[in-house]
Amino acid sequence: MNKRGTREGLIGAPRGLLLLYALVVMERLQALSLLAALLAPLLLDAAGPPPPPVYMRLRVMTTKERHEDVNQSMWQLPNHTATEVLAMIADVKPTLLERYFSGRANLSAPVPVSPGEPPMTVGEFLNRSATKGAAGCSIMPRLSLWEALDAQDSLLDTAAHLKALPIEPPMTALGLDNWANFASDPSVNASVIRALFVELRAQGWTTLSVNEVGGVHSAEGLADMADFGTSVANGAADAVPNWQELEKIKADPTIKHALLYIDFAGQMMRFMNNSSPDDIAAALLDRIATNALQEERGYSFVYPTVQSFWDSTVLFTEPTGRYGGKSVYSLMCENIRAAVVGRPPADMPACKLYQPPGPPAPAPPAPPLPPLTQRPNFVFVLAE
Repeated sequence: MNKRGTREGLIGAPRGLLLLYALVVMERLQALSLLAALLAPLLLDAAGPPPPPVYMRLRVMTTKERHEDVNQSMWQLPNHTATEVLAMIADVKPTLLERYFSGRANLSAPVPVSPGEPPMTVGEFLNRSATKGAAGCSIMPRLSLWEALDAQDSLLDTAAHLKALPIEPPMTALGLDNWANFASDPSVNASVIRALFVELRAQGWTTLSVNEVGGVHSAEGLADMADFGTSVANGAADAVPNWQELEKIKADPTIKHALLYIDFAGQMMRFMNNSSPDDIAAALLDRIATNALQEERGYSFVYPTVQSFWDSTVLFTEPTGRYGGKSVYSLMCENIRAAVVGRPPADMPACKLYQPPGPPAPAPPAPPLPPLTQRPNFVFVLAE
């Protein structure tokens, strides 16, 4: 019987037969749903885990702490324009611009742009920043906990100001710096910490990150991220992650993400001390940001791109050495690209910027000799 005949037969069938048919169809649909649920984990396993998040450090602007002056959104990268920063983000494709700016933001203030580019405000720059990253990229601002300790006690006001900024996508992750200073202050106890975090959650901050580099202190189970530092005695040659700090952070099951810093300014100054770009590259790729090590030990390296006195774009390795003259910026980008191979093509890091200079241009050819008719006449006299 064809399908048309089947439908016509069902239309004229008794109600009991129709119910029976409906039950059979429902049972088959339920079986298919159950099969799909059983196969889903297997399909995910076959596809492999999702690519890891990528945390990029570019400290572009700041407002001075403790109200030292009222100037807001002071540009912090004298050797780079906002245009160049946006190009770096598009090149690396991070998922989080970690502690991208510090303190309050004056959205109408100008930012420096490259020659020939139209003027740009802080608001325009911030709204373009995350769009240059990978899908879902967002901005995490930095907020110093000194604001909770000074006489004006302005931390919650500043946090509310940041949360209300018209930035897309909306900022939901907040980086709380100077955590050790705050948590160890005599005026701070568990109830003060809980009250602070509850207020920040009420403002709409869904991810709270604490910087544990200065010492690991309990966040009373209310922090989502925690930062640990790098052990550096004298230069990049002996630099390794501070595994003891990481283990203390891992002991708190409420911390979902552990982020590794080369912290500013002390650790980074020691890291750079007596270190060539090749030394720095070896430390990063062999011991600090090794992708296999990050996966095995359960942490994510925060890639220091440009901040303060550190600029990975100008650190070029030896042309004849292991890294073939590449910049530290380029090597970090390539390390990221190797970690996120499962991304869609549009979200893959391009790693095209700050490449080593090419071979020197060939010397221009010698000018042709003039025609014989234009050449001067020489008389040679042979001495006897």
